[in-house]
Amino acid sequence: GYSQFFPQNKYAAFPSASVGWKISNESFLQDIKFINLLKVRASIGVTGSAGSQAYGTFSPDGYVVTFNNGAVAYVPYYLTQLDNPDLEWPKTVNKNIGLDFSLLGERISGSFDIFRDDLTRLITDVNTPMLSQISTAPVNSGHRVRQGWELGINTVNVRNASFEWTTLINFSRTRLRWEERYLNTF
Repeated sequence: GYSQFFPQNKYAAFPSASVGWKISNESFLQDIKFINLLKVRASIGVTGSAGSQAYGTFSPDGYVVTFNNGAVAYVPYYLTQLDNPDLEWPKTVNKNIGLDFSLLGERISGSFDIFRDDLTRLITDVNTPMLSQISTAPVNSGHRVRQGWELGINTVNVRNASFEWTTLINFSRTRLRWEERYLNTF
């Protein structure tokens, strides 16, 4: 739960599930000695982020108002954000398929992943109706897609009692695109 959302949207569930298959444990790969580990995995899950607030806020305006020749001082506050009871948790659906491997007595190991994340109900500020006291208000809007792949390879080049030389190489490609823009965005 997040206390900055109204009661009807305060709580949200973020389930996830994953499955993996260690292929290297199967009988048909037992005779292939150069493969130490071969594992396929997949996962899907939902995450949320709570970075905004739905309740109206007041802020000091930076001036001090005095009365009785300075004997009484007040700091005026003004409304800086309107209530938005419809504001909900931004939601991201994460999907991933991966392969883990280890070869040649664990001298070469690594992983390869393909992923797609759907970011929905993003929070942005939109213009309020004309003559409103506040010019913008937060709303849920937009849908972005982040997708790509990652490859990591680890090698043990030299290993003896007094010296070890390893190499780690990473390759990746990530794209972030709008599936649906924010409200009031052209």
